[in-house]
Amino acid sequence: MLTKREAIELSLELWQWLAADINRDKMSWPRWSENGGTEEKVTCYCHACAYALTLLPDNEGNECKYCFIAEALGERDCFGSDSPFLEWFNNRNDPPARRRGADTMVKLLTEIATEYAELLRSQEETRRFNIAVEEHFYKR
Repeated sequence: MLTKREAIELSLELWQWLAADINRDKMSWPRWSENGGTEEKVTCYCHACAYALTLLPDNEGNECKYCFIAEALGERDCFGSDSPFLEWFNNRNDPPARRRGADTMVKLLTEIATEYAELLRSQEETRRFNIAVEEHFYKR
């Protein structure tokens, strides 16, 4: 099962690849297994969507509310009016707008990755502290 960390890392890798050449599309990413890579195709060719689906309770149909990209954008989903994804997706014939969308997605995902790494470090420090406290009190 896809972890949040993996989803963030793969999303960032995909968008860095897209930003490197604005004429590329998500389906052409060389890491997809259908293109000879190791990654299985996921919902909407988006690891954020795939991860959000893993959090979706039964009988609920809005995985977007679990999406880390939508959350970072402060939106219900990645299709909001200020969405960098839509700026990239809707502007095949406007290279500057498409570049802006892709670059903004890379920046956003880099920020998400950094914040998540800091959260994991903090959780690990808390875990170590709790272990040290338990060891101190149980050794008495």
